[in-house]
This record gives sequence, structure tokens and C-alpha cells, in this order.
Amino acid sequence: MVLGLNALCDTNIDKLLSDPPLIRKVLAPDEPEFYEQERKSKTPSGFFTNLFKKNKNIGRRVLNECIETARNRQKVAEEDRKKIIDQYEELRKRTI
Repeated sequence: MVLGLNALCDTNIDKLLSDPPLIRKVLAPDEPEFYEQERKSKTPSGFFTNLFKKNKNIGRRVLNECIETARNRQKVAEEDRKKIIDQYEELRKRTI
């Protein structure tokens, strides 16, 4: 099993949502025949295309929610770290 991650800017995400076969160029940039094959195909592009074409902003909304969740977790982690440091300093003062 292989996991590949690609970062795309908002402009490129909009291009992919408006023209789903372009995802082939992102996933396999060294193999242009996959893009051409998808372009010639008359079949629907797939589950995710059908899911996201109803609301083009859903992808961006999901991404923004993920980013916000990560930021919230980071804030909680920072608060926890500060509490631990404070507790450590308190214990250290008591033992000295």
C-alpha cells in the first residue's frame, strides 16, 4: 500500500473541480496517456467527482474544517504543555 500526498493551492483545486480529468495529471504527471484516456472516456469520472460536483465548495469547506480542527488541537496541546511546565516548576519549588 502506498500513500501519496500532494499540496494544491485554491486556484488549482478550483481547476480540478471544474475539470475532474485533470486529477490524472496531478496523480500521474509522468504518464500523460492517463489524462488523455480519461478525457476520451464517456463514463462518469467516479464517486468523488459525483459527490463533489453537487457543491463545488464542499472540498474547500472540508479542508478549512480540517485546518481549524488542527489549530484547535494545537492550542489545546500548547495549553497542556504550559500546565505541565507549571506543575513541574511547582513541584521543583517544593522539593528545594
